[in-house]
Amino acid sequence: MENQYNTKASQSGGASVSLETGRLFGNIEKGRAIQMVAATMVAIAVALLVWWLADWSQLLAAIRVLVAEPELLGFLLISYTGAFALRALAWQQLMTKGVGIFGLFNCLQGALLANHLLPFKLGEAARPLLATRRGAPSAEAASTTAVARLLDFGSLILIAAVCGLFLGIPGGRSMWLQSLIIPATVVCAATLGLLFLKLRALDVVTPPAFRTRAQILREQLRSMSKVRLARATLLTLPSWILETGVLLVAAQALGAEISLAAAIAVTAFTILFQVFHVTPGGLGVYEASMTGALYALGIPWEEGLALAALTHGLKFAYSYTVAVAFTLVEVRDALPIRGLGAFRGSAEGDKHASKFEIFAARAWNVLNEGKPFTPVFTMGILALMSIPHLADGGYWLRAVLALAALVPMFVVFYRFDFPLKLRVSLWVYLGVLLVAFRFVDFIAVGLILGVYLTFTILLWGTIYYHLRIGTSWFNFTRFWRLVLENPDPTSGNFL
Repeated sequence: MENQYNTKASQSGGASVSLETGRLFGNIEKGRAIQMVAATMVAIAVALLVWWLADWSQLLAAIRVLVAEPELLGFLLISYTGAFALRALAWQQLMTKGVGIFGLFNCLQGALLANHLLPFKLGEAARPLLATRRGAPSAEAASTTAVARLLDFGSLILIAAVCGLFLGIPGGRSMWLQSLIIPATVVCAATLGLLFLKLRALDVVTPPAFRTRAQILREQLRSMSKVRLARATLLTLPSWILETGVLLVAAQALGAEISLAAAIAVTAFTILFQVFHVTPGGLGVYEASMTGALYALGIPWEEGLALAALTHGLKFAYSYTVAVAFTLVEVRDALPIRGLGAFRGSAEGDKHASKFEIFAARAWNVLNEGKPFTPVFTMGILALMSIPHLADGGYWLRAVLALAALVPMFVVFYRFDFPLKLRVSLWVYLGVLLVAFRFVDFIAVGLILGVYLTFTILLWGTIYYHLRIGTSWFNFTRFWRLVLENPDPTSGNFL
C-alpha cells in the first residue's frame, strides 16, 4: 500500500512539475511574442516618423544619381563587402578549428540579413550556429563570436575617440568623448564578464547545470593566445574604416560635403549605439545616432537625417540582395536538398515532384522560353528604369500611353512565330529607330545587356547547369558563345 501510495504521489508530483514547466515555457513564448509585436510596432512608428521628417524629393534625387553613376554603387559594394571579408579573416584568427574564410564570410552575411529582418539583434545568435554548421565546435563558435564582437566594439570606440580628438567639433571634444561613455561601459562590462569566466570567478554563481558548459567555454577562452588576438584586432580596425564607404557614397549622391575623418568618426559613433538594437536593422536608433553625430560636427539636422536615412537604406538594400545571396548558399548547404537530377523519373520508378518543385519548374520555363521571356524581361527592365521617376506623375502617364501603343505589336509577335532566319532583320528596325529619333540611352543599353547576360550566362549557363548536370563553375567561359550563336527560340537567343 505504501509503495502504491508513493507511486501515485510521484506520478502526481511529476504531472504537477510537467504542468508547471509547460506553464513556464508558455509564459516565455508569450513574452517573446509580446516582445516581437512591441518591436514591430516600434519599427513601424519609427519608419513613419522618418518618412514624415525626411525630405523625399532630396532622397529620390540621390537615388537617381546612384543609378546614373554606377561607379558609386561599385565603390559601395567593394568597400562594404571588403569590410565583412576582413571581419571574417579576423574571426578565423581566433579559431583553432580550420573553418574556411568563405564559410565564415557566409556566416557573417547570414547574421547581417537576420539582424535586418528580425528585432533584438537576433543575428548575433545565428552567427555561432552557422559557424557550428561549418564545422566549428559549438563552444569555440560561441566564444570566438563573443570575443570578435568585443573586438568590433572596442575598435569602434577607439576609432570614434581618436577621430573625435582631431575634428573641430562645435560643441567641444569633451561632449563627443562623453557621449562614448555609455557604449564603452557596456563593452567594459562584457569584457569583464569574459575575464571572470576565464578566471573561474563566476563558478560560485553559476548554476550546476551550466558549470560544464562554462568549463568548456573557459578552456576555449584560455586557448586564445595574445598573438591571435593581436592579429584579429589588426584586421578588425580597418574593417570598420572600410564601412565608411557607405556614408561617403550617400554623401556624394546627396551632394553633401563631409571629410574622410568626419565620415569615419560618424560611422563608428553610429554603429556603437547599435548595442541598443531593438527594431530590425536598428531602425530609428541608427538614424537618430547618425543624425546627432553629424549635427555635433556642424551639419544641419535636416541634411544629417537625409544622410542617415540614405546610408541606412543602402545597408538595408545590401542586406536584402548581397546578403540574401550568400545566405541562400548557407541554406542550400544546410538543408538535405537533393541534386536536381534526383527529381527526374527513371525506369526503376517514378519520382513525384513537390509543389515547390513544380512551381520552380514552371517559373523557370517562363524565363527560359522565348515567348514568355520577352514580356517578362521587358517589363522588368522598364520597372528598373522607372525607379528614379517614382515621384513623377507625368512620367507614369507617358509610360502607360507608351505601353498601350506597343500592345498591337506585342500581340502580333506573341501570336505568330517569328522566323529564326530573319532575326538579323530586327537590327535593321533598330537602326531605323536610331536614325529617326537620334537618341541612345546608354544607361538603358548597359542595364539591358548586364541583366540579360547575367541571367543567360551566369544564372542559366553556369549556376543552373552546375546544379542540374554538374558542369564546371567555369562553364560561362564557353557558354557565351552558345548564347551568341544559338538559333533556337529561347531566352538564350541573343540576336
